[in-house]
Amino acid sequence: MIKRLKAIFPLDLFYIIEASLILLFFVQAVRYLIGAIYAHTASASLYLTLDPNLIDLTTPGIITPATVNNQLIALACLLALPLVAFLLGWLRPLLVIAVLITAIGRYLMVANAVGLPDVMGASLAVGGGLLYLPLLARHRLRALPYAVLLAFAVDQVYRAWGDTLDPSWRGDYLNLQIALSAGVILLSLLTQFAQYQRHKKASADQNPDQGRITFWGGVGFGGLLFLHLSLLNLPNAIAGRSGTNLYTTLVPLVIVATLLPIIPAIRGQARRFIGMFDSGARGWVWMLVTMLLIVMGLRLGGIISAGALVIAQFLMAMVWWWVAQPQAKKERNLSGLWMIVGIVVFGLLTAFDMFTYEYAYVRDLAPELDALNPFIPTLLRGFRGLGIAVILLGVFLATMPIVTI
Repeated sequence: MIKRLKAIFPLDLFYIIEASLILLFFVQAVRYLIGAIYAHTASASLYLTLDPNLIDLTTPGIITPATVNNQLIALACLLALPLVAFLLGWLRPLLVIAVLITAIGRYLMVANAVGLPDVMGASLAVGGGLLYLPLLARHRLRALPYAVLLAFAVDQVYRAWGDTLDPSWRGDYLNLQIALSAGVILLSLLTQFAQYQRHKKASADQNPDQGRITFWGGVGFGGLLFLHLSLLNLPNAIAGRSGTNLYTTLVPLVIVATLLPIIPAIRGQARRFIGMFDSGARGWVWMLVTMLLIVMGLRLGGIISAGALVIAQFLMAMVWWWVAQPQAKKERNLSGLWMIVGIVVFGLLTAFDMFTYEYAYVRDLAPELDALNPFIPTLLRGFRGLGIAVILLGVFLATMPIVTI
């Protein structure tokens, strides 16, 4: 059976399909979780200002502080799952466990949905995805950038299908999600067996797929994830920021910009271009060109701005080839630990970005935390209107894997 499948497809293609589906589940869950946690926290803060005797808990949208606390505790525990990869990452079967966690979490998002996807299911999918990423870098390095970009491209297709609203959040998507979750679990078992057979015939130092995420790779992961999910991977956001009514035109352009780096000839041309500069300056040139495009995209307006942001998406998509690097023989692998750093970077950038908008009303903290009111709320209010600064900070952090080569 395995030999017949190899005759039809290169085995690495199965790795990419499996990883693309898992990372698609991860991206969909992260995108939902950002809005859900923000909305639930805001609802719980309002709850504290009301008389509990006057609150009808059956009213749609009512979220109690206890519910939010449970959600945040569960999320914090699941975000720590990459530490398992740090401690036990050499065990290849962990890939199957990460696939199971992510696929089941993505199923629960829809199966337990009451009007909106289930937050605990989304948290499980995010935690599983974060466990899967360092394991993917460690055991299937070459598949990682391909899978990430394919996941982002398919996510764009989903959102275009739903006219910017992801249709996979609806209850009628459940049957398809069951098929996808079951399919990726079976595929994971198949690829795990095939990889085991392959490594019985090759020593560790002959494995071109053995890699690691560095510290700066983790930081870059956080910056890249923020840029894609907040602006560059969203054609509607690009249309809105550039002041154009070109959403339907931008959808295929952004998808093409996302997928172009998959073509080896395109990557070769990009490397030749950046190779014209001194080795110590190449990363800085990449960063400054991207920042210039971002500033043009957010300040000039019109078609030029939209085009600049599409090109910026292409440049940031290229950076995924630097997030993880081949692992030298006997070199220690800390990918799981640096993945935690990456998710912290992503969380901070996302929080900063939320408070840049005019509608981001910041209330004072509860009376027991009154000593922090002169500092924390003031700091958060200070981000209002600094959206471009946060985006540029994201570019700076996202390009650090190239700068530090």
